[in-house]
Amino acid sequence: MATESSIIEPDRNPGQTKAELKAEIGAYLGVDKVVWVPGLKNHDITDDHIDGLARFVRPGLIVVDQPANPPAQNVWAKSEKQALRIFRHSTDARGRVLECLISRESKTIPPGERPSIFVNVYVNWYVCNGAVLIPSFDDPASDAAARRLVTELYPDREIIQLRIDTLAEGGGGIHCATQQQPAVPNLSVA
Repeated sequence: MATESSIIEPDRNPGQTKAELKAEIGAYLGVDKVVWVPGLKNHDITDDHIDGLARFVRPGLIVVDQPANPPAQNVWAKSEKQALRIFRHSTDARGRVLECLISRESKTIPPGERPSIFVNVYVNWYVCNGAVLIPSFDDPASDAAARRLVTELYPDREIIQLRIDTLAEGGGGIHCATQQQPAVPNLSVA
């Protein structure tokens, strides 16, 4: 999954077409298919990276962020609803229709009172060895709902909820601030 606004972007990938970028992503990540959603250009520092909108949990199953109670004119809400419609009509690389679960944003800070780049989404979690780190926004009902969802999705992992106010105010989340490191076999030279 990827947002066109973030990837097909002249500042990041000058002169490259959608087809060229899809081929490059496929070669680099070993994927056969990319599900594209429009995203939002010039509304945040990432041009709407996919990690704040949706994520695969396992093949064929994704969790999609959706607004808690958005005003009708909210551009983020319109973009998120459009992405959900696209995902619900998309298939994975094996032709399976994507199953979409919904994660609602936190309602802690009313939309009109948020810093312009505050990221109040739960899907920006991080899966690590034996655990899943998920955000907390001091919103008891929304935090608990997010915890229940992630607990159901990852029953064999410890779910750790962390306050991320500083990250969220800077336009990011837990996943944005982490980098996965692949396991590397021990290569000893004899």
